Amino acid sequence: MRSVKLFLLWIGCWQCMSVTAQEKPAIDASVYGTWPTIQFPAISNDGKYAKYVIDNRPLGSKTLVIQSTDAKWKMELPGLSNVSFSPNSRLAVFPRSNDSLAVLTLDTHTVEYIPAVSSFQLPEKGNWWVHHLNSAGKVLVARNLKTGKERRYQQVNRYWLSNNGGTLVLQIPSLNNNSLQQLIYITLESGEKRTIWEGTEIGSVIFGDQDRLAFVGEQNQKSMTLRSIWYFKPELEKALSVVPELVESAGRKFNIETVNQFNNSGDRLFITLRENKPFLPPTRPKPGAAKLTVWSYNDTVLQSSQRLGKGSIAMFGQIKKQYLAAIDLEKKTVIRLEQEPGEISFSYGYYFLTRKIRPDGDDFEDYWNSAVRQPLSLISARDGNRINIDQWRNNMATPSPEGNYLLYFDDAQKNFYTWEIATGIAHNITGNIHTSWIRPNENSMNAFPDAPAGWLEKDKAIILYDANDIWKVDPTGKLPPINLTNGYGRKQGIVFRLAMKMNVKGQVYSVMPDNGKLLLNAFNRETKENGFYSIQLNSRADPERLTMGPYIYQVLEQNPDGIEPVKARNAEMYLVQRMAADEFPNWYTTRDFKTFTPLTGLHPEKAVNWMTTELHTWKDKNGKTVQGVLYKPENFDSTRKYPVIFHYYTEWSAKVHAYIEPDYSNGKLNIPWYVSNGYLVFSPDIRSGIGEPGESALNVVVSAATYLSTKPYVNSKKMGLQGHSYGGFETDYIITHSNLFAAACSASGVADVVSYYGELWGSGVSRQTFIEGYGMKMGGTLWEKPELYINNSPLYRANHVTTPLLMFHNTIDGAVPFSQAIEFYQAMRRLGKKAWLLEYEEGNHYVEGRSAEDFSIRMSQFFDHYLKDKPAPRWMTRGIPATLRGIDDGLDIDKEIKTPGKGLVIDNDK
Repeated sequence: MRSVKLFLLWIGCWQCMSVTAQEKPAIDASVYGTWPTIQFPAISNDGKYAKYVIDNRPLGSKTLVIQSTDAKWKMELPGLSNVSFSPNSRLAVFPRSNDSLAVLTLDTHTVEYIPAVSSFQLPEKGNWWVHHLNSAGKVLVARNLKTGKERRYQQVNRYWLSNNGGTLVLQIPSLNNNSLQQLIYITLESGEKRTIWEGTEIGSVIFGDQDRLAFVGEQNQKSMTLRSIWYFKPELEKALSVVPELVESAGRKFNIETVNQFNNSGDRLFITLRENKPFLPPTRPKPGAAKLTVWSYNDTVLQSSQRLGKGSIAMFGQIKKQYLAAIDLEKKTVIRLEQEPGEISFSYGYYFLTRKIRPDGDDFEDYWNSAVRQPLSLISARDGNRINIDQWRNNMATPSPEGNYLLYFDDAQKNFYTWEIATGIAHNITGNIHTSWIRPNENSMNAFPDAPAGWLEKDKAIILYDANDIWKVDPTGKLPPINLTNGYGRKQGIVFRLAMKMNVKGQVYSVMPDNGKLLLNAFNRETKENGFYSIQLNSRADPERLTMGPYIYQVLEQNPDGIEPVKARNAEMYLVQRMAADEFPNWYTTRDFKTFTPLTGLHPEKAVNWMTTELHTWKDKNGKTVQGVLYKPENFDSTRKYPVIFHYYTEWSAKVHAYIEPDYSNGKLNIPWYVSNGYLVFSPDIRSGIGEPGESALNVVVSAATYLSTKPYVNSKKMGLQGHSYGGFETDYIITHSNLFAAACSASGVADVVSYYGELWGSGVSRQTFIEGYGMKMGGTLWEKPELYINNSPLYRANHVTTPLLMFHNTIDGAVPFSQAIEFYQAMRRLGKKAWLLEYEEGNHYVEGRSAEDFSIRMSQFFDHYLKDKPAPRWMTRGIPATLRGIDDGLDIDKEIKTPGKGLVIDNDK
């Protein structure tokens, strides 16, 4: 009943009810699971209409909203979520639960219901759409969006509508032989029909540009069943058989598994081949054989990974081995591009790069494991020719859209290079640019620049990101580079990135015209303001500021947040999501990114004592500037002294304006709950140096605590710590090196880096690479730096702990083994320290459901006792015997024992 009342209170808030912060209730568990969210926003092609779905409105359900972007018309449809706008932006089409199709005329409440519809399709553009009736006649109806005129086709088994909405292909029974199927090619504008193929079976039908068509077809010829790839284009009378389904390459036979896509120019058809081998049932173990696993030093992949089926190695017997290939449609030949399964990433251009790691290898081991490496090659889809480029193994490399260049970053030289595919000449294209391509404070051993923004049309230039600005660079290195943002980003501390991707189908990068305007996402690293600027590609002026403010539209720094704007296909109208720490992430419309008109207006935070945020800056013990976010309750009283919980991981200050939904703690602290209930929460940025993950955390958090202790509203004797995963390791390290904190909660953390180094991930992969490099950044192996590993292991300094510790860990944790928690818990118990370990059997690295609810309650009771002096619950004072496991939760307050007592250690043994 309380959740229903609270929901009604939120509805009142959405109607702009005025409630002061002092009157608002604190967040409690009744709000969890009831908070609304906005999903699936979309805009019509003309920009005049938008749709979105509100989840949890009404409670436990959802509502589809379709409305005009000028806010003059709106329609709400409870219980629905799926809707499509017609290409001409006049209709909204959505299925009903009773297999009927609703066709809503936009800007009205006129709805046409079409019964017994099994499926429908609206193209991306064009004048026609289709729906298939679930009737005896299998009628397919094609309807003209302009005139309403219909064409009906009988006995349609399957259909395919081109993306441009101009061509319809039908599969129907043959008029002369019901055992055969025909493909009918229809030009919808004229109504012209052509039978382009007849056979027994049809599959994998795909469209290409200019209404090209490819499919797999089966025919009976001379008492034989023959399957092949067929190709059709409007200039032909009938579809042509291109290649048989069974092809031969290098003396091996392959079946065509799937037809994937035409390339951009339409002269190549990409397919997937499967080796034609008889199925071999899994080999059974010999009766009475020892259950033995032999781990060899020369195993390419660990036995644990092999058992779990990593790459092309399966747990039982064989798996299908697939190979990418191309069909030359003119010569009708198959060009096998992959020599091994999974060699290359898919693309639709003319060139491909092989992966630098064997498909059955562990790519994290490539810097030391010679067995997982394979030659890096550039493969041509024109003829299958391979060019060895193995010297660029450690550099990211991608072909240009037109296939003229290979772009890569030389990590040793810290510059971008192009390699002309036709001549084999390499160019250092950024050698004369004095800037850093690596983001600041990136201390990873494998630091790389951001992926390039894209290319100009016809490979005229590359658009590159440095740490702040955007550059236009000639791929030959002959023309001088142009700083498109005029150095403004570096001077103002702003990071510029493209606000929206402009991808051509199949390309890695955006492809953009060589003139015109670009919309930029902007993020100020110092103030954390976010917004939009614009630049002219052929201008050298400063970017034009459109909007900047204390919001998140889309932040691409540190931990990315927000959503990319959504543009109408045929109009300068956009949907933009905007949020602030105290402002629900609602959607707005804009034409110029200067003026924003609200599209949605949800504000559930107004019904409760919500939170505010402040960005703080101070110096650590080394004199370096550090930033962090202070979360305060909405009803903050500067005359009070508040307890503080420090919550951290790496760098979270970019989220100072992020809206955090209240929920049960899954391992991490749920900030809105604690702030609403009388705590301050502080999240400092932790930048770990190579070889000093623990010391980096200690330095920042202790300096943050020292800094906050000077604030009159902070109770310096009631400061706590909470971190999950890497943050759990940081928590354990801090309490073994500092006695500043009154309580600490370590969730799923590493206690002993030495033993953790030899453990396996849940996938069976070794953790060594994670610890040496990009994760804990130890900077070397255990045998190279044994003291460093020991010094960064909290376990070996457990005797220095004075802070009461609550630990949480799941029994089955694939990221950090439960043994890490047991090691530290046993150390604390043996040393007589105050420590509790909450072991949950459901969940992996996080908890959810009832376990999350239970953990949230116990963590709040723990902090309430040590940071607010509230009475302790029985599970803290007396524990819960194993015989009462699952029977007595011990959550009630102990009326006899006010606070947990000393440990088990005999005084003489201390």
